[in-house]
Amino acid sequence: MRHFAMMSAKKENLFALTVRWIEYQSNFLNIPLSRWKIYVPYTRCIPFLRRAFFTHDSAEECLPKIYSVSKNDSLPFERKLGWMLSFLTPVIPDIPLERRIMIAQDALLLWEQSLMYETSWHKLYEVQEEFFSQYECSTLHLLRYISELWPDFLKKKNPPRESVYEHFLDRFDELKDPTVLMGAQGTLPFTREMMKQLKKYPQGWILFPYAPNPSQTSQDSLSAFHPLYGFQKTLLDLNLNYDDIVIICDEYFKSSNIKKKSKKISSFPDAQDAFLASYHGNFLTVPIKNTLHYYTVTTPMEEAYQVAQCLITCYKKGKSALCATPDPVLAQGVSILLENEGIPIQWQGSLCLIHHTSAHFILCLWQCIEKKWSFFSASDFLKHNTWKGRYPGLFQWMCFLENRYFRGNPLPENLWEWLNRHGQHTPYPRIAERIIKSFHSFFSSLSSMINSLQRYSLELWLNTLNQALEGVLKDWLWKESGKKVKEALNELINNAFAYEALNAAEVGVLLNHLFQNYFLSSPEHLNDSCETLLYLCGPKEARLLAPSYDVCILTSLYEGGWPRGITTNSLLPSGLQEHLKFPPSSWQIGMAARNFLSCLNAPEIIFIRSKNSGDPSRFLLRLQGISSSPVLENFKNFPYFVPSCDKPRVLCSQIKPKILSVSDMVLLYNNPYGFYLKRILGIYPLAPLQKEAGTSLGILFHRLLEQWMRRCPGNVSFLESVLKFHLMQLIEEMLFPQYSNRMIRTQILRCFEGFFEYELESRKNFFTSFIEAKGRKEVNTAFGSVVLVAQADRIDYKREGGIIIDYKTGVLPKTIQDDGVSSQLWWLAWILKNNGFKGVPDTFPIQKVQWFHLSLSHGFQCISAKALEHLEDYIQNQWKTLEGYISGTLPYIPLETENFTDGISRRLEWKN
Repeated sequence: MRHFAMMSAKKENLFALTVRWIEYQSNFLNIPLSRWKIYVPYTRCIPFLRRAFFTHDSAEECLPKIYSVSKNDSLPFERKLGWMLSFLTPVIPDIPLERRIMIAQDALLLWEQSLMYETSWHKLYEVQEEFFSQYECSTLHLLRYISELWPDFLKKKNPPRESVYEHFLDRFDELKDPTVLMGAQGTLPFTREMMKQLKKYPQGWILFPYAPNPSQTSQDSLSAFHPLYGFQKTLLDLNLNYDDIVIICDEYFKSSNIKKKSKKISSFPDAQDAFLASYHGNFLTVPIKNTLHYYTVTTPMEEAYQVAQCLITCYKKGKSALCATPDPVLAQGVSILLENEGIPIQWQGSLCLIHHTSAHFILCLWQCIEKKWSFFSASDFLKHNTWKGRYPGLFQWMCFLENRYFRGNPLPENLWEWLNRHGQHTPYPRIAERIIKSFHSFFSSLSSMINSLQRYSLELWLNTLNQALEGVLKDWLWKESGKKVKEALNELINNAFAYEALNAAEVGVLLNHLFQNYFLSSPEHLNDSCETLLYLCGPKEARLLAPSYDVCILTSLYEGGWPRGITTNSLLPSGLQEHLKFPPSSWQIGMAARNFLSCLNAPEIIFIRSKNSGDPSRFLLRLQGISSSPVLENFKNFPYFVPSCDKPRVLCSQIKPKILSVSDMVLLYNNPYGFYLKRILGIYPLAPLQKEAGTSLGILFHRLLEQWMRRCPGNVSFLESVLKFHLMQLIEEMLFPQYSNRMIRTQILRCFEGFFEYELESRKNFFTSFIEAKGRKEVNTAFGSVVLVAQADRIDYKREGGIIIDYKTGVLPKTIQDDGVSSQLWWLAWILKNNGFKGVPDTFPIQKVQWFHLSLSHGFQCISAKALEHLEDYIQNQWKTLEGYISGTLPYIPLETENFTDGISRRLEWKN
């Protein structure tokens, strides 16, 4: 009996097995390797398969022919989009172009999917009008318009022999040579159809990647959310039992009893078993055998740093590592970080063009001319990073103009006209003259076309734009990543004939859409002679590569990242999906689950996610909840900084503050750039429209404690009942009217019970308290006299010494939690020591500092720390640091992590 279906054993290299099996069959059937045909799921699999052949000393001319079953369109995306826009314009002429582009894109996707899933559009004729009563009539008419006329329209534009819409199998001759389809599970209809043909053909074989038996997982039909849903449908369509599949591994070529051995090997519980068990409510009693690590960070930037750190660690240990991420921006960031460290990593970039600097520069130029050189659009254009390479002084010159002429003054409506009138009177007239000359020489043609409001052919628009760009920047714009943007523009010019005449606004919309949605991959070159240690790819490709690597790093593990949110076609109502034989939308989650399941095949797995991106992925939660030894989360609060990365910095030596608060000094220590914005430039974030509930509660807590201490001072003896009466009275007056929820009131009472017990213990001995004490200390510095002001929540004086107390009602800073350190209280202690608090004696030494933390979730907590031994040295170092910033010897460096300065725009800076 011929076994046409095979499967790789768990944790086996599918590419190496394919090579060994084909060589084995070639010798057995006496067929040369060059006659074989191999089909792989993705184009990126071809280099790995070729490398596996070279590892077995196969000559280049003897290699089999390797093809990808993924459809390679003979027509570019830009041409198809232009044709669909021209086709739809007669029936939707009044809709804005931006909306028409989205409809055209959805129509193209729907048409191609209908061919992929063998959906007959003529079924729309059979559907009764009543069935569409729940949908908009316009959607029905548009679908019928496409189904009736689009095929004929396409044939007129594109000869049938070159049609991209042919079925995949129609492009190839009848099967004549020995053929193998490897790595596919038949989840798409055209690959399943190819499997049916290979089953009939005597020299056709299928080599599945490892997958467990769906019937053992569930006796019933699996839901579309299940990772084995597509594989189960494939087995049913092929009328194939799982037990009839021959499981192969390295021992297959040495022993005939491999099927039994491989099943024994695959029976050990690991991460894959745990993930599948979670779909059926099972619980593993045996710990997972894989080595699992789980790291969480705060921001996406820190996630890229953490991924880079893990890859660098693997590289230094000599381990091969595969990083699977659905986020191409994160992949680009990781590749840059490793490139800066001089560590090689294989990655085929597939970022959309908007992430390339050149594309953003083109959009800035277009917007600048379209808005007639309005101040903000012109400023964005002249300060763009692209100018730094060819005209490095332009950025500084524009910043000088902003500070010298525009800050605090009315802004010009047209910056170019302002330069034309006043440019010669600025301190750098030659720069202004050069900008005016460049505008006349290179931008005048494009500007006149944009301002004419007439329609021109897209080819004329793009050629004029190209001439302007090449005239002002020569080839500088197209260096490095700009080559991809240049290639995309040339491709658009070559297909411009498919578009109707457009006006300037429509061209801007079209360029923005293409840059936002057009992905241009760079060519990938894999070394065929040696193993690549580090590799970066998407989840689809990673499912076949994971067993070949020592470590598999899975990133973007949050809802909306992996899995991505379910997307639906705007032209296809959900009720029509099943009627037209489209797969359910939930199958998108099932495909993501299949990729995640395959990646769990690696010996060592690292999970990384950023908390700010969203809630943890449902796949990650399944693994955490199913195992007897759950995956423990390891929070990383530090980013991995690459020294060779340039960080923006600001030097300022002109503005010298006269009054500083203790909060300002703390901000200088924690965030120098934030200090520069708030205290030097005087810029603050906009006040929120509504205060957060936690902030309002914290203010009320502070006021209540202040009122209670004034009613019941520590140097007067009170009965416990009297103290409690005053406290409860204040709670009922100040807090309960604001919070009527019984649970919150209970939490408030529990919080103050802890505080009251602490106060009773403290009041066994008399002490003197100073509430809301205000401090002021004049200090002579290198840049002049500065007045330092402060306010302490509470200062207690007892027999053993003074205690500075700070009330904390929000999230307790990590430095206080771990180390009992707060620079704010050290500054208060220094002011107190130097007699800066009026009415507060400085004769007693500061014994310690305390934090009263009141939280609804954690109750009351008192944290104490001894006074700083070298307080004077610490404060003097802080003053020297301040002098360095003010004098201009130290730069204000912004933080890499997310902070309040990220939300301050330049418009707010001008307003202030």
